[in-house]
Amino acid sequence: ARWGKATGFQGRDKRSARRVRTRLRPQRVLSMRNAIIADCAMVDRSDSGAKLQFIVDVDLPRIFLLQDLAEGTTHEVELIWSRPGQAGVRFTHHPAPCGVSSANK
Repeated sequence: ARWGKATGFQGRDKRSARRVRTRLRPQRVLSMRNAIIADCAMVDRSDSGAKLQFIVDVDLPRIFLLQDLAEGTTHEVELIWSRPGQAGVRFTHHPAPCGVSSANK
């Protein structure tokens, strides 16, 4: 079963921060041990989280690392909701340079 599945969401935006479109920024989803899970694109972002788009349906863990390939940073994130090909995440730590997970600090 997928954790954080969007049931009863009904399209309401629960973000406390304003979101900004990101022109499909390339991202990489990594396990907390830095194993590659999937590549995706960031559709929009706020100070507190982001919406991700996947080419294929991916079963994501509850907590994982999101590597921004354009910025060269890595965020630890929590899965908030998921639908086929999309997911919403909340940033749990400030970004670290790529290759350095906040779990290793």
